[in-house]
Amino acid sequence: MQQLLEKQSKVVLMCSESDPMECHRFSMIAFAIEQASIEVQHILRDKTLISNIRLENQLLKKFSKKIPHPDLFNPDVTMEDQLRAAYRLHNVEVAYSPAMHERFMCVDRHSLGRMVL
Repeated sequence: MQQLLEKQSKVVLMCSESDPMECHRFSMIAFAIEQASIEVQHILRDKTLISNIRLENQLLKKFSKKIPHPDLFNPDVTMEDQLRAAYRLHNVEVAYSPAMHERFMCVDRHSLGRMVL
């Protein structure tokens, strides 16, 4: 990625998901790119851009009741801790799962020859 950015000012990674919150690129790839101090913008269906920071705020809001918050017994919980927990929860929702793949993609070998594509 760094080599690409040295040659070009913009790099685009495309996905078939119209909502970045439903895409693994937001929670897995964009996160890693931002950790390298590279700004990430997401293209929405209406061709507008949304920053990764705004999506992270949406993520924190979505998982607000499931992520740790500073309290009497855990006063040192940081925003970074909360964000890391929210990403983890989000990845469970959008990431590839062999069990889910089997459930939706299971095809009888004998019916494969009769499929019309």
